[in-house]
Order: sequence, then structure tokens, then C-alpha cells
Amino acid sequence: MLIVEDVSVALGRRPVLRDVSLTARPGTLTAIVGPNGSGKTTLMRAMTGEVACQGKISLNGLDVARAKAWQLAGIRAVMAQETQLAFPFTVLEVIQLGLSMGQHAENRDLPQRALAEVDLLQYASRNYQDLSGGERQRVQLARALVQVWNPVADGAARWLFLDEPVASLDLGHQLQVMRLARRFADAGGGVIAVMHDLNLSAMFADRLALLSKGSLVAAGTPEAVLTDAQLSSAYGCPIRTNALPASGTWLLPQAVAG
Repeated sequence: MLIVEDVSVALGRRPVLRDVSLTARPGTLTAIVGPNGSGKTTLMRAMTGEVACQGKISLNGLDVARAKAWQLAGIRAVMAQETQLAFPFTVLEVIQLGLSMGQHAENRDLPQRALAEVDLLQYASRNYQDLSGGERQRVQLARALVQVWNPVADGAARWLFLDEPVASLDLGHQLQVMRLARRFADAGGGVIAVMHDLNLSAMFADRLALLSKGSLVAAGTPEAVLTDAQLSSAYGCPIRTNALPASGTWLLPQAVAG
């Protein structure tokens, strides 16, 4: 389980997160949503041990602040918003970085399998820096998948932390990426995804955490979080949510003109 207890983060003298508490269970996909500057990425970086915080964060019972890098690398993989590489790696070499950090170094076929999952198998020998933004994003997802290929190992869940995984993708590839994340969770792993698209979040996530101005506004099922009042307050504009009557699927949170 991922447990976040009373977490606050300041970058320099600027408070970014204030007393955020939430939990996420294996077998679920949790989407962190909210307006720009609400602290979504900072919260994820605290969860993965990349930024120091007040409070406590534990992952599978491991204190993230005290854990060694190799311990965290064995149970979670991180896909950042953007990854800059200083060297001319090929796509295959980038994905093999995930193989070296995870526990599957002997499975040399995993990079190709991961590339096939993100529809980039034919790009294996391409220079990573020659790819489009969306293609790079899918390569980074494949690298993360290789690192935690088995969603459950030795009875413990592995975790995917995805920061805006669909931001640069067309609609088809957005759905592909979210289905991959959903499949990982359904197989027993845990997925935490920072999302801007409320529609995709409602479609694929089990739970949402809505942030605004560094504070947690609401956490729960999409139905409980995506209310007109809570979204309007968080985003600072009138918002009305629509639902499809037949399925009850939440769809199209829309700003209200005027």
C-alpha cells in the first residue's frame, strides 16, 4: 500500500503542498488531478522520494524518505513529465536502462516486448533524440514497464508512477497508454498517475485525488470527486459535469460560459 500522511513540501521558501494525506491500494489506479500549479507533480515526486517532505510516505511498508535507491527501484518505476538525455542513446538502449534498474536483468527480450506494448517496436534502433515528444513519452513508459514488468512479485505489488503520461499523445495513443496502466493495476500492481484530462481519469481510474493550491480538496471514487461544486472550486471557474445515463460513466466536465 502507498500511505501519505500529513505531507507538506516547500521549494525554497515557497510552500507547495500543505498537509496532504491519502492512501492507494495495490490493484487500483489512482489519478491525481487539479489545475496547473496545484502541486500534483510535487506530490508525485515526494511519493517517489525525489523531493524531501515533512510528514511520512510509505510504500509497501518501506519509509520512502529512508529507503535506499536500489530498494525503491525494485518496487516502483517512475515516468516523469519530460526526460532529457545528454547522450545519443537509441530507443532500445533507453529501455534497457529500466532493465538494469529492475529485477529482470536476465530477461533480455523484455525491452522488445515493452516496445511492442507501446507500438514502437520498429523504432528500436532509432536515436531517441530524433523522436517526437509523444514518441519519447511512449519510450519512457516502456522503460518504466520493463523495470516493474511483473505487477506482483514475491507476493508484493509493484508500482507505476506516471506524471502526465498522455500529455503529448493523440487520442488513440492516449487510450493505449491508459489501457496499459489499467491492465497493470488489474493484474495486482499499483498505478499513480498525474492527469489533466478529467474524462480519461473518470474512465480509467478507481480513485481520484483532487488538489488545489497545494491542498487536497477531495479524494475518492470519480463519482464522489467529480462534482460540480468541487471542480468549480478547485479550478476557479463554473464547471458542470455530464454523465451518460445508460452506463453512468462520467464524461465531459465542461466549463460553463458566462
